Amino acid sequence: MSTFRRARTRCSCGRDVVRETKDPKPSSVEAECPCGRVFTMPLDATWWISYRAKGRTHRKRIGPDRKLALAVERKTLTDIARGVFLEPEAECTTRLRELAADYWKHLRVTRRRPEVVDKEERAVEPLLAHLGDVVLTDIKTGDVDAWCQSEAARGIKPSTVQRRVAILSGMLSFGVRTEKLKVKPRMPALHFDNAVEHFVTRDQARAILSQIVNLVFRDAVELLLCTGLRRGEVLGLTWAMVDGTRRMLNLPPELCKSNKGRRVPLNDAAVAVLERRKMDYREDLPWVFTFRRDQVSGSSLSGTFARAASDAGMPEVRLHDCRHSFASALVQAGVDLLTVATILGHQDLAQTRRYSHLAPDGLARAAANADFGAHRPTVHHGETSQIPAEQTDAVSGA
Repeated sequence: MSTFRRARTRCSCGRDVVRETKDPKPSSVEAECPCGRVFTMPLDATWWISYRAKGRTHRKRIGPDRKLALAVERKTLTDIARGVFLEPEAECTTRLRELAADYWKHLRVTRRRPEVVDKEERAVEPLLAHLGDVVLTDIKTGDVDAWCQSEAARGIKPSTVQRRVAILSGMLSFGVRTEKLKVKPRMPALHFDNAVEHFVTRDQARAILSQIVNLVFRDAVELLLCTGLRRGEVLGLTWAMVDGTRRMLNLPPELCKSNKGRRVPLNDAAVAVLERRKMDYREDLPWVFTFRRDQVSGSSLSGTFARAASDAGMPEVRLHDCRHSFASALVQAGVDLLTVATILGHQDLAQTRRYSHLAPDGLARAAANADFGAHRPTVHHGETSQIPAEQTDAVSGA
């Protein structure tokens, strides 16, 4: 009986090259294919145990914890010695594409909006084309990492690759919860700088708005600039969510990206936008922004904004930059990051810290409030020090 890790690859001759080791220290091993090619392969983080019982050799996958593998090994040896031996669990036959189908059904009947599920389903299709027919227990970290590198070589943006890996991670977690998979493989960590947001000034915002002819679309963009809402939140806004008395928007969980409702305050400009839209109110249309007796679509609003920004000489500005511009205006006005995060609906304050560099004076003022040093008279250029002569001699070492 033994505990071991293994490394595996496929040679160009078509053979699988596998190497096993009991040593916990190395991160890679060398192995030679019968055809003569030598490979240096990274060791998988998963530990296995191998034992014989009832005349057969059994192998059982434990996980990344070596201590757990040793404990399972000792218990199995004890059970075999006592004559109490349980047959290993049935081999997993579920493939990733089958798990994905169950995962989408689960999301559609729980807290996710259908359009979000459809978007994730389309986004992860390239990954399923590569790993969709692989049995869940055969999915390795190295396989996912190799796919990430191949996507990067094709010119796919790192943020897109990371999003697809995050969806895969959610699928595998769902597989563990539904007992289709016992141990979830570790996903590769991708680190990149995705800071592509642009901040528009008040004059630039007015220039873009002046290029939008349709009043409904212009008001929608202005509300984005005045509230920091996301595109889907503005277009899904109904009159039942508008609290004119308290000057507040009450967004329900199903409309928010985080699936948690929030309240968004309205400034004077936002209230003016809603008052203009109220003039076109129809009882049979619940939405605030309608066009041709229907809800305004996200693609039409984004396209209209892109053309207006390009005509205003700012083709690099995106519709989502209205949200960034709102946040930057709050930070520059001295609003603390926690309040900004609450208004924007950020679940993690790290998302809001991207705007912290816009308020260096605020950080300096905060540091000044914790000044515990002994205050000494300031000596300006051309002036004589007010320190007594005996103290001057002590400082100079005389």
